Amino acid sequence: MSDTQAAEYSLRILWSAARWVEDRHGAAALETIAQAAGVQATDFDGSTRWVAHEQFEKILAGVRELAGSDDAFCEACAYRFEESYGALRYMLWALSPRQLYEATVKVSKLVTTAGRFEILRSERSAFHVRYHSKHAESRLMCLSRQVQWVAGPSMWALPPARLEEHGCIAHGAEFCEYRLRWFDGWRILPMLIGLAVGVVVGGIVQTVQGGISAWVALPILGAALGHVFELRRMHRLNMKLGNEMNTVLRELGQAEAETRSEIVALHQRQRDWTRLVEQQVAERTTTLERVVDGLDSLQKSRVTTIRGFSHDLRNPLFVVRGNTQFLRERVKDGEEGEALRDMEVAAGQIEAMLTKLMEVATQDPGFVRLAPKNLAVAPLAEVFRRRLKALVHGRDIKVSVFCTREAPDALEIDHLVFDRIVDNILTNAAKYTHRGSILLELSGMPAPAFGDGPPFLTLKLSDTGQGIPPEMVERIFRPRAAGEATSPQSYGIGLSSVVRLLAQIGGRLDVMSKPGVGTTFWAHFPCRPPDFKKSPGAGDDNLESIITRVVTIRKAEGS
Repeated sequence: MSDTQAAEYSLRILWSAARWVEDRHGAAALETIAQAAGVQATDFDGSTRWVAHEQFEKILAGVRELAGSDDAFCEACAYRFEESYGALRYMLWALSPRQLYEATVKVSKLVTTAGRFEILRSERSAFHVRYHSKHAESRLMCLSRQVQWVAGPSMWALPPARLEEHGCIAHGAEFCEYRLRWFDGWRILPMLIGLAVGVVVGGIVQTVQGGISAWVALPILGAALGHVFELRRMHRLNMKLGNEMNTVLRELGQAEAETRSEIVALHQRQRDWTRLVEQQVAERTTTLERVVDGLDSLQKSRVTTIRGFSHDLRNPLFVVRGNTQFLRERVKDGEEGEALRDMEVAAGQIEAMLTKLMEVATQDPGFVRLAPKNLAVAPLAEVFRRRLKALVHGRDIKVSVFCTREAPDALEIDHLVFDRIVDNILTNAAKYTHRGSILLELSGMPAPAFGDGPPFLTLKLSDTGQGIPPEMVERIFRPRAAGEATSPQSYGIGLSSVVRLLAQIGGRLDVMSKPGVGTTFWAHFPCRPPDFKKSPGAGDDNLESIITRVVTIRKAEGS
């Protein structure tokens, strides 16, 4: 990136505008604006992506075009303003609007390096600031900045600040200058009310009883009571705010702890799976070594036997060829000559076959074991909900998991294989969904759906991710070839592993996807281990035949 294209603005500034575009006009509109500026739509999800001045201006222009007017553009830039601060907004409640503005000026370098702020005056309910920029900024840039300054007091449920503009770079000034004023509760009001009441009551007492002491003491007492009332009110507000902050922080801590617990459990399942595979590979290696030793002995015996047969067969063949050569010297033409030529050709073919037989004889000769256990279905909904929430922790994704009445009570399955399959499809859904929702439904399917056999537990996983183009759906079940470029729809080798494991347990996998809408997977697990002796093709480990047998691609509506 050249000096004229240096990254000077953080896209966190445009979080509110991006959410407005997405909520009012859809994700496709946000993607169009992002592409026009040379960024990704996912860069607006609170990332630390920085862009150049020209890119920032293009994004603002795209939002303004959708808004249709400057007022609507300002509304877009302040949309869901409090949420743009994330969990930090609970910390900001401990500050005042004035302190927030002063802190904004101090940390402005965290969001832009294209200019600097200068505080001209800072008061309890007023703030005067000037902004100097290295660029000739557009009016849209100035408006977006003004809106966020005006929205500051709304963090405390106060009315927006009133802004007076005393200069704008877009109008030819050397700097942008703003004077902000906001309403701040007048805390002296209860004291004044108490004082006034004291004066009135004191005057009445003085009129009735005479003397000046009551007229002096009662106003002072009224003002003191008003001050005490205000202190108690502020104490209650502070306690309420503190309790709310503690509740939010406690919820955040619990969510963080739950997420860490689920991630640790996921890693533990991965280690258990790896240990099982390594153990079974070691056992198979030992078995194969014994088989290879036996085959080596058998091979040597076979080669010796075939060599003996070849030698024994070549002896009479040599006699036949010698006799045909002897007869050839006496018979040149006629039917006898033709017969001799046929005998010579046949003898050559027999010799060639013997040679080929020797070549074949001297050549070198060239499944995870299951432990099914009973698994209750009812607790799985809560287990999967925790896993999904851990996988999407910190992102704007709603997770819903529920179990229908059709779901079986239990199934008999290898727990590690079941977790391996489920973890793969849950991880894919979380990985390729940036915003929106993920819905997991546990239901059942009777045996006739797949022919004879046990009923099935069906996991239906739907997401609002980017979706998969129709021409790519079949390819996601095959491992990516070496050197093949990674695409946004590339699922790596995870789904090929899922398909193989489902084939081993007699399961099925359905998929339906539509670009820009999302993807749905149906994973069907038999409630009892199948009898592969009765299942044709169950022992075929060719990936293409497994995909054909296990996977069903459903057509999305409207595609």
